Amino acid sequence: MSEYWEKYKSFVNDKTERERLILLLVLLAATFVIIDALLTGELIKKRAQQSKTLASVERDMDTLQLELQNLQLGQSAIGSQLQQEAEKLQATNQQLEEALRSAAAGFIPAQQMPIALEEMLGRSDSLALVSLENKPVQLLSGEPGDPHSLLYRHGVKIVLKGTYVASMDYLKQLEQLQWRIEWDAMRFEVKDYPAGELTIDVSTYSKEKDWIGV
Repeated sequence: MSEYWEKYKSFVNDKTERERLILLLVLLAATFVIIDALLTGELIKKRAQQSKTLASVERDMDTLQLELQNLQLGQSAIGSQLQQEAEKLQATNQQLEEALRSAAAGFIPAQQMPIALEEMLGRSDSLALVSLENKPVQLLSGEPGDPHSLLYRHGVKIVLKGTYVASMDYLKQLEQLQWRIEWDAMRFEVKDYPAGELTIDVSTYSKEKDWIGV
């Protein structure tokens, strides 16, 4: 241990004062990233589980709807037994639609999404908006003739410029909103240290087809 310590002291002593300062800054930055990763790990884990649950329900709905469509195509030629099977699938599909609407309850209204994003951004002097992109609206459940059964998914991609610390503070503020937001993707890319770009893909659910107003 003493031998390694002497080598380390010799390594540092051989450096110029400027090189020592750079080495210290690198060590401090690495320590901060590790600590912050531990603090935000639970947040990411929680949102990942939420997205996994919703995705599972959506896949089950897609499978049942495909089976139901196949049965309906041959409805004129099927017998009583197949007709009963179609009715069972229809009932199961309705139950899954209700489960999906229940899972989506509490999400931020689509019209409030841009307001929340802008309010959070306005609280930071270290972040700037690079771009805000709307994603196509997705119909998850319901029939066009029955507006009460409709459920849409609204997504948005936002890119911000600023430091890593300011970016993490922004994410934590979004997490503390009274409304729920689904986190689809998130990444921070260093562009000009210490500045970088934070890219976030988020979604919400609504019975309204109207797109998020920005």
